[in-house]
Amino acid sequence: MFSVCASGVGGEVSSVEEEWKVRVLHLLNMAGVSTTLAKFMPDVISRVFATVKSDPCGFTAEFEGGRLFKNNYRLAASALLAARHADIVHVHYHDELLPWLRRLYPKKVLIMHYHGDDIRDKWRVKQGRWRLADKVFYAVTLEKGAPEDAVYIPSIVDTCLFKPSETVPVAGSALHFNYFADDLAEEYALQYGLDLTVHRKEQGVIPYKDMPGVLSGFKFLVDVKRNFEGKLLPALSVTGLEMLALGRKVLDYAGHVHVGLPVMNRPENVAKKVYREYVNVLGGECVG
Repeated sequence: MFSVCASGVGGEVSSVEEEWKVRVLHLLNMAGVSTTLAKFMPDVISRVFATVKSDPCGFTAEFEGGRLFKNNYRLAASALLAARHADIVHVHYHDELLPWLRRLYPKKVLIMHYHGDDIRDKWRVKQGRWRLADKVFYAVTLEKGAPEDAVYIPSIVDTCLFKPSETVPVAGSALHFNYFADDLAEEYALQYGLDLTVHRKEQGVIPYKDMPGVLSGFKFLVDVKRNFEGKLLPALSVTGLEMLALGRKVLDYAGHVHVGLPVMNRPENVAKKVYREYVNVLGGECVG
């Protein structure tokens, strides 16, 4: 992994050869992005704050530097204090934290990372918030309306946990997670002759550590979702990418079959891209 070399950022250093570790505070942990980034950046000192409600799968609890809060108020209060000791505050989803952070820390490096409906079709409406950040990241399908200097960050998959499985799935078996698109999932299952199992929200959230075992029991994932407005989401979900990392197949929103985790979604590549952005925004240089 890269390291940040002495560049005058973060305090005085005795030699240009001396190295220091970037301290990053992640606020919220949408779909485990924060903890997975932290896991694959061993040369970065990472802390992850999240609420119980925003992390039902338990990503944060599994991370050594993670801390869970009962509600947004408690998280915000603790985050505003903890930010003092961070070189970078990496905010996920909840951009309402930016005005408070900027007011308390005018010179602190802030990164705003959007993941989905938090910014889709809302770039203009929310510009008063994201303009307070030093850098803006966005996930797939969110580029429309994004500022020119915003950076696309591919979804990251923990390949230490999601790796080719030795479990032999039942031929023709398929799993679908209920997300306003059961009708389309059933249509594709019929088209491909698949035996579809639908996991509905009322069945409860599957703990993160159990996901590889659950997913590997199926040959296919029918990865179709609609947002709250009924619009079909034209991209593979993180769960879909995890299924590919397990060596299984995924049917996407258009009914196309995917095999194999894309290179850009491998954790070392996503972490490398984010780390370079960290270094650039701090004014340092990458080595390695």
